[in-house]
Amino acid sequence: MKTKVTLLSWTPKPVETIATLWGVSRSTKTIEEVKETIGENPYAENLFEDLLTAELPIVASLHFNFILEGVSISFREQLVRHMIGSRIGEGIGADYVPTLDDSSFWVQSMRALPMKDFAMDGQYHMPKGLEDYTIKSPTLADGYEKADVAYKRAMIRIQDTYNNMIEAGVPYEEARNILPVGIQHRLNWSINGRALLHVIKKRTCWITQLGQWQEVLFQMVSELCDKVHPVFRQIAAPPCVKKKCYGGCPYVAENKAKVEGTDPLPVCPLWVGEELKDAEYERAKRSYDNHPLTPLHEKSYLDIWGKTSAFQWRE
Repeated sequence: MKTKVTLLSWTPKPVETIATLWGVSRSTKTIEEVKETIGENPYAENLFEDLLTAELPIVASLHFNFILEGVSISFREQLVRHMIGSRIGEGIGADYVPTLDDSSFWVQSMRALPMKDFAMDGQYHMPKGLEDYTIKSPTLADGYEKADVAYKRAMIRIQDTYNNMIEAGVPYEEARNILPVGIQHRLNWSINGRALLHVIKKRTCWITQLGQWQEVLFQMVSELCDKVHPVFRQIAAPPCVKKKCYGGCPYVAENKAKVEGTDPLPVCPLWVGEELKDAEYERAKRSYDNHPLTPLHEKSYLDIWGKTSAFQWRE
């Protein structure tokens, strides 16, 4: 089942809302006077972009409700882990500390909803690239089979066992424990603007599971740009990029492991292009270019950031 993200609702007039909140905090004018000033001010759009980019606490005044369809339980485990710590902002003092309360979730219930046809309907996550692996099989004559074939058969077997338990009278809430973490379901994600920016920036880094988040993030950003404001395309950047400027990689050790080959994933080209020189650069660039997963990662850059490669950040 293909993942689908829908922005269901959001704070009306986000530019006017943020500009008004900013104006009343820095003026003795009445709210009506501030709103009139905003209506005449051509810089409200720029202010909105600047405040979003800076991720100031005021951005938490915006709220969004997303419906995520066809997402796996394993993805949900990553989704619900997000928190934001405190930080000291220059000139603004200490920011407050958002917690998981800034994201709320309403999940499709497998305790009451039967999942009897999930395997037949393809209602589960199929990892990419399984067809490239061969695994041991105790049932086949030659003792081996393709991993994707074994994966699909395992899903059918789980579905059959689940249905047999339901037919025997086992309650849904108990039978569901046999269902795989790859099974897909629907959930509502309600989140404020600051927490949303945190998630987008953190999870658009290759090292923090861009592959698992790519489809959801791409659709979230597209929905935000189409329905709310096009500025969200500009702020969908890796955590090491601030206002289109590289600020240093927080995962240097992981990138070095990728170049050495002790980590099986490709090195981040943004780190390579910005931090390495001469022989180190050539070695890391060669590692990136020759890695079999590089085309998939470059597609990730194109989908989310509009660039075919991280090497284009300076272009």
